[in-house]
Amino acid sequence: MKKLTLIKVAELAGVGIATVDRVLNERGGVRPETVRKVLRAARQAGLQRLLPDDTQHPWQIEVFLSSNGLVFSAVSR
Repeated sequence: MKKLTLIKVAELAGVGIATVDRVLNERGGVRPETVRKVLRAARQAGLQRLLPDDTQHPWQIEVFLSSNGLVFSAVSR
């Protein structure tokens, strides 16, 4: 992907190049409406790459809970 294409997508979407980069590389921190606008502009510009899903959430949190009472850190004196 060339920088010129990023500039074209940014102009079509009405956002900055950094925002286009964050959306296309799925770095998060971009409002869902803006993500949709950037992806629509990328399709319109004919960007030749796999585009992320515009309904996908950028963060995934996994939590591991233990009920066996193990202590993973202890203070020794």
